[in-house]
Amino acid sequence: MEDILDDIDNLDIGLGTNFVFYQLDWDNIYSLYRGPLWLEVEKQREMEDFADEYESIANRITIGVTITTVATILAAAMGSRMAEKKSDHHFSVMLADMKEDSSLLEGEFDILAFLGLILAFILSLFGLALPLSILLS
Repeated sequence: MEDILDDIDNLDIGLGTNFVFYQLDWDNIYSLYRGPLWLEVEKQREMEDFADEYESIANRITIGVTITTVATILAAAMGSRMAEKKSDHHFSVMLADMKEDSSLLEGEFDILAFLGLILAFILSLFGLALPLSILLS
């Protein structure tokens, strides 16, 4: 009976006794009247399993989008860092030419930004593969 009850209220009217009211879900009363109760309960469980399956798919897609977003932000930050390093290199070339001192030259390659871009690439592949794995299963 638990699956067909809408709610159970325990009311204390002040006399020390509890009255229990059972309220049926009137939307399903016709199908409960016409068919066996266990068929309706089985149908409800099948629908819950169906909803759980779609919720799992939606969660996978959400996690994939989140990982891809993090990878995009990381790639943008590392790209900005590489562009700044390249700009600093060009400025140091001009400064070294003006002062005629080659010790003022800075390197153009940023290993940390390069490693960050590789990490962003791996994360974006994982973020894309996670939702696509739904199609393979």
